[in-house]
Amino acid sequence: MKCTIHENGSWKTEVVACLAPNGNKIPINSSMDDGNDQWKCSMNERGMVTLVQGANPHAKCDGHEVGSRWQEKSFELECLSGGVRKLRACVTEEGQRIPVNGSKEVNGFVLVCQSFPNGTVSFHGQKTIKAPKVFGASQTVVQCSDEQNGDRNVGEFWIENHRFNKTCRANGAVEVVNCISKEGVQIPLNRQIVHDGSRYT
Repeated sequence: MKCTIHENGSWKTEVVACLAPNGNKIPINSSMDDGNDQWKCSMNERGMVTLVQGANPHAKCDGHEVGSRWQEKSFELECLSGGVRKLRACVTEEGQRIPVNGSKEVNGFVLVCQSFPNGTVSFHGQKTIKAPKVFGASQTVVQCSDEQNGDRNVGEFWIENHRFNKTCRANGAVEVVNCISKEGVQIPLNRQIVHDGSRYT
């Protein structure tokens, strides 16, 4: 505030700046960047002064510049204006990109990258079960086929594509028992777990 006293004894006060939460003064009709925030101090035609908090268009995303892209685990992210992180794609261990809300066939699996309105992301594979191999006429022996067309016996377990722990069932169906993260964490089907600060589903 500025107080002006005239020679005739009259006086008036006027706002000359806004005060940001960090204590810094922001002159009228100017702005100040503070971390991920931008504070704007403005006066309208009626003389009303307002201090408005908004997103800092120059804010970084954990050290990444606005417009840059980088990979965290199985996800490609982009830094948008205001320090907002946006998912752009899911990435396989071999480096293949699956765009958000898209799918791609990789090593016999249809990999799907889904982003939901609540901010969660699902990156999963879908596989068509191959018909079981049946040997003999009187005595039936069932085997399953893995991704490399190798024979697997009923009850046998194996890992495919570094991500899926599978087994061969008595009816010849190949069943995914659980998923395995890039870090080796086993994730039960249709469940989510938190391990070392990361959420897996």
